[in-house]
Amino acid sequence: MTGAECGYRHETFAQFLQFVGVGSETTREDACRMEHIVSEETVRQVCNFVNYGETFERVLRYTDLSYRYAPGDYVFLMGIYYMEKTYPRRFAREFHDFSQNIRLHVEEEKSWFELEINPEPDSDLGCLWYKDQQKWIRAELHKGKPVIPSDVFEFSIQRQDPVIEGNALIAFANEDEEPVDWNSRELDVHIW
Repeated sequence: MTGAECGYRHETFAQFLQFVGVGSETTREDACRMEHIVSEETVRQVCNFVNYGETFERVLRYTDLSYRYAPGDYVFLMGIYYMEKTYPRRFAREFHDFSQNIRLHVEEEKSWFELEINPEPDSDLGCLWYKDQQKWIRAELHKGKPVIPSDVFEFSIQRQDPVIEGNALIAFANEDEEPVDWNSRELDVHIW
């Protein structure tokens, strides 16, 4: 690493540490250590944050919202969309079988989204499944309503808004079959 590269890394980390409130002496010491051990990707992303942090949209993956919201219930809007019909986006037929409201339940160390099925759904929904990082998991029921853990969603965040949108892969399948990726849907949660 050249002296210029090392200086760039040091300045980037020093700005970042100052931005988050670290004192000046600690900033100098920690920036000196960090400049030598982090990857180039980390340097780029910290630089993006330092330069565009006020408006830079970021993505959180595999994050439980209990660390971002106080315990309680929150009501947001949701949509269920076809994966293959994106321009323009189209609601999946199953969307009309659910309330447009989705409830986020937050407890001390876990959180989940609860979907409410309309009293008279238009179609036989079968079982609701969601995809975590690797596999399909059948949604559990909470008081007769399907629930999906918040940590399977991918959330878009901005500095001013803790979370602005989340999406997850879901599918509907008969009782005796597992879903397939090609027939999945996108569940979007619109958070305000």
